[in-house]
Amino acid sequence: MEVQAIDEGFVTPIETIVPEVLVRSTKHTPKSSPKLSHGSPEPKRTKAAWELMSEEQPQRMSSLKSYRVGSFNRKPRGLLMPSKDVNLDRFLMTTTLSGDLTFWDIYTREMVAQLTPSELLNGWCEHMTWITPNAIAIAAQDDTARVKKSEYVQHQVALLYDIRPSRKAGLEYQLKHLPLTPHTKGVSVLCQMQTGKDVFFLSGSNDRKICLWKIKDGISSQTLSTIATQRVHNQHTSTVLSLLYQPHSKSVYSGGNDSKFIKWDIEHESNVLTPGRHMAAIRDILPVHGHPDVVCLSYLSQTTNLKVFDTRGGSERCVMTLSYGKVVEEKAGSKYTKAAISPNGQLVAAGTDSHSAIYIFDLRYVRAQSEPPQQIVLHENRVPCCDFLEYRTGKQSLVSIGNDNRLIFTDYQL
Repeated sequence: MEVQAIDEGFVTPIETIVPEVLVRSTKHTPKSSPKLSHGSPEPKRTKAAWELMSEEQPQRMSSLKSYRVGSFNRKPRGLLMPSKDVNLDRFLMTTTLSGDLTFWDIYTREMVAQLTPSELLNGWCEHMTWITPNAIAIAAQDDTARVKKSEYVQHQVALLYDIRPSRKAGLEYQLKHLPLTPHTKGVSVLCQMQTGKDVFFLSGSNDRKICLWKIKDGISSQTLSTIATQRVHNQHTSTVLSLLYQPHSKSVYSGGNDSKFIKWDIEHESNVLTPGRHMAAIRDILPVHGHPDVVCLSYLSQTTNLKVFDTRGGSERCVMTLSYGKVVEEKAGSKYTKAAISPNGQLVAAGTDSHSAIYIFDLRYVRAQSEPPQQIVLHENRVPCCDFLEYRTGKQSLVSIGNDNRLIFTDYQL
């Protein structure tokens, strides 16, 4: 496929499912577990390599060079960055409303392999995430939605595993539709949790519940018949839109269409944050790398777009509020419009539901809250997903999919 350059851009609970490091101590119960409060001392933490709002000058992307990589037959839906596996770190994935899942080579910038709806049999891909270095969990379209019977098999999560490069086929893989259906409605979001001898991942659903999945002894054709699930909590009153697992605190962050933001302590089975609602539905929870207890939230809002919170000490202290400046969303937006954070945690990129620009925020900049962010226009229509890509060579790109049915790689320097 030719790469085209464009102009520079303006069930039943199962006790053994919980990972060993997360198993509750027998000396504690949920009732007597110590809970953090506003007056609790903050846990000790090493000094971060960089600080929020500490620099007088913002980082700006420069020397932009963009490349249009083919086109989609329908609007794109999802974007997944490459695995950390040395054999798969050159492939990223995209999905579309037609139900395709496509692998792209980030170096040649060509399509490598494509799974069609007749193979995936899940309508479209509602969400996807790496759960091991060579396995992807895929959430199926809710079976209540209209879908061709020939392109759907009853399931909530499918696994694409044993993914490996192939000279003949580009990529080889195994596909398994998991028989377990722990949710009463479709899965809306998936999240990697922990890998090792056993594999764990999380699912959030339209049924308001969050479930933990365990695959004992890793992923293979033999072990996929011994999968277990367990409910984590049902604190949300509407669809769960976002999940993030933080291993250092053994906590699951979740955001919902109910505007609730929850930090669930798995060991003590409790929400360590003060109960309440935010000003809008929370569609993204992003880790701020280098700051373990700091997260960036993206909202389904016409006014405030992003907020950064420090969640130490059992509180959720807002430390930054970011917006697109004078741009106001024409509507509350889509849950499929996703923000992204750079590998070093310093930059946030986000598209909008009303405009074609991508907005770049520098979390180190002292006036990031008051000055408009950098704007990059690459697409002819709105941009539902974009993400940062770092190559082995150190080169950096911003990858974006737009409703102009384009996948675009934009090389940049800082």
